[in-house]
Amino acid sequence: EELAAVERELAKTEEAIERYLTAFENGSLPESACSHRVDKLAAKLTELQGRRDELGLLLDETAAPAAPGLDRLEAARNYIKHVVEHGTPDDIRAVTQTFVHHKALPTFKLPTDDSVIPTQPDRTNGKVRTLPGSAPPAGLEPAT
Repeated sequence: EELAAVERELAKTEEAIERYLTAFENGSLPESACSHRVDKLAAKLTELQGRRDELGLLLDETAAPAAPGLDRLEAARNYIKHVVEHGTPDDIRAVTQTFVHHKALPTFKLPTDDSVIPTQPDRTNGKVRTLPGSAPPAGLEPAT
């Protein structure tokens, strides 16, 4: 994350230097007005490049974390399945928040058997099922 932030700051600094140089070349900004600022930006650029290189080396030296074993993945899968099938809405919310907190990316697997997947959505009474714990209709906006 820090490396990405440094790279964003590098890009901003390079763009700023380019704007000053373009204004100077076009004659709309005299050298006396921009030289001090360009010098400061150039020093900042050198400092950021050094930090970027340092972070890159640190990342290269850091071993990637080991992937969990199949037994650990199976235990996690069984726990999640148990919570979804037998847990309270608060239990399910706690498990979901754990994955959101750790930035887990969900993967959805659909059955390949066409008989399992309905061809038309279920439109029972024209309503959508509300999940437990959903926000009331007058959530963030005033009720209409």
